[in-house]
Amino acid sequence: MSKLEALLQQLCPDGVKHTKLQNVCIFQNGFAFKSSLFKEQGEPILRIANISDGEIDEDSEYVFFDSDDYKEDLDRYRVFKGDIVVAMSGATTGKIGYNYSDKTYYLNQRVGMFVVNEKLMVKRYLYHWLCMQSSNILNAASGSGAQPNLSSTKMMEFLIPLPPLEVQREIVRILDQFTELTAELTTEFTARKKQYEYYRDELFRTAKDAEIYYLNEISENCDNQRKPVTSGNRTAGKYPYYGASGIVDYVDDYIFDGDYLLISEDGANLLARSTPIAFSISGKNWVNNHAHVLHFDTYEIRRYVEIYLNSIDLSPYITGGAQPKLNQKNLNIALFGAILRMRNLLLSFYDFKGKELISERDLQDYLGRYQDLRDEWVNRNKGEKEDITDDIVFEIELIRQIEINIDYILMLVKKYHDSNCDDKEILVTIQKAVDASPELRSKKQLIETFIAGINDVEDVMAEWHGFVAEEREKELAQIIQEEKLKEPETRKFLENAFRDGEIKTTGTDIDKLMPPVSRFGGGGARAKKKQGVIERLKAFFERFFGI
Repeated sequence: MSKLEALLQQLCPDGVKHTKLQNVCIFQNGFAFKSSLFKEQGEPILRIANISDGEIDEDSEYVFFDSDDYKEDLDRYRVFKGDIVVAMSGATTGKIGYNYSDKTYYLNQRVGMFVVNEKLMVKRYLYHWLCMQSSNILNAASGSGAQPNLSSTKMMEFLIPLPPLEVQREIVRILDQFTELTAELTTEFTARKKQYEYYRDELFRTAKDAEIYYLNEISENCDNQRKPVTSGNRTAGKYPYYGASGIVDYVDDYIFDGDYLLISEDGANLLARSTPIAFSISGKNWVNNHAHVLHFDTYEIRRYVEIYLNSIDLSPYITGGAQPKLNQKNLNIALFGAILRMRNLLLSFYDFKGKELISERDLQDYLGRYQDLRDEWVNRNKGEKEDITDDIVFEIELIRQIEINIDYILMLVKKYHDSNCDDKEILVTIQKAVDASPELRSKKQLIETFIAGINDVEDVMAEWHGFVAEEREKELAQIIQEEKLKEPETRKFLENAFRDGEIKTTGTDIDKLMPPVSRFGGGGARAKKKQGVIERLKAFFERFFGI
């Protein structure tokens, strides 16, 4: 038999009596301190914001007052060590606070204090009991929404068990011990969580001989099998019904049977990350359209991807305002962007050189596909006023650090030429390299035309330069003729652009090479014509700049 059980048997043989709260304490409302008289130092005023996690937070922000500014006797509003307070209004109505510190505070209005008759009740006993009454305290509040107001009259009518003081002290001893253990466990858990995250990130960063894949290469996307069912149309049952953050309901049927990884597709948790955005499920279940459903061949790969996704920051790839969303393409962009950032970091270390985790050819393949996604994204949103690429982070600057230039391509072309144009694998390598380079993608058609026409030549480099000069002149002449531009001004404009490394679209330079437009044609037609010319000159510049 425990000590508490023995005390209850000895001192309360007929059971524990209950009494109204007003019989063991009185309730002290706060004082209406004037905000115009608040000071930066002096006596601290206890406000609602200073009550947090069951205590008066001495490290929170306080306002102060000077007692000389008030004629009233303020002694009864003082909060000493061991006193218990409660928030009386606002979103935090019913919060209980205990003063653990030696500091003395003064009650502000809408903060109340329980003045305990210590001949009848132990303060800590009342504190623990009040902490259990949060729902009852809220029910005693009037009003609704963000500004409920707590009625002290209703609250003081609450019935509280009143055992003898010796029993109260034993209850307090037990609960305080649990509180202390809980605090220690919380601290330990937080420390272990940080330790886990550190070693997890280290393992991802230092992984050796790892192959890199797009998510859709190592998993089967089962999104097309999802079926959302509104709450009114669901029939209660034993099968879990999953949404973006976990189980939403239980239903009488299932659409998936096996082991899957769910990834949140939308919802506030994508940004808040209060729960994991990737989580595994097993057995028979139903999934709505707020979570991506992926199936993997092995448990190890599924868990690896789950841990990895929960470890990286996906916020730059989440679209939408009121309803954040992470679609499948953005997820692929995010994963490869993370790989590029890590590769760039590792390349700064000497020990990593020569130990890259992905072959040069595979890297170029992935880079090409990555930029295809970017081009698709940009082209799809060209008509929008905002630059949609601001919402999706494409690591283009990191790609530019991977050296693929025209000299490298011409070296491959020469190698292809030396094989009597029989080694088609070289053509594949050239295609992947061009697709992987932001600078060379715009020159792809030019390079392919050159390769298709190459025959028995002595010097590939000289042949290339002659081909480029001829194509450049032919295309420029075509632009001047079709757009009816002023030839001397156009050639001078582009000469300056190639010298400066950019097309200047501001100022009057573009206007000087434009053809005359009828004064009766309207300003809109001229602006449209000018924009079309700018686009063609930009494309011309990008195709021939740097070669």
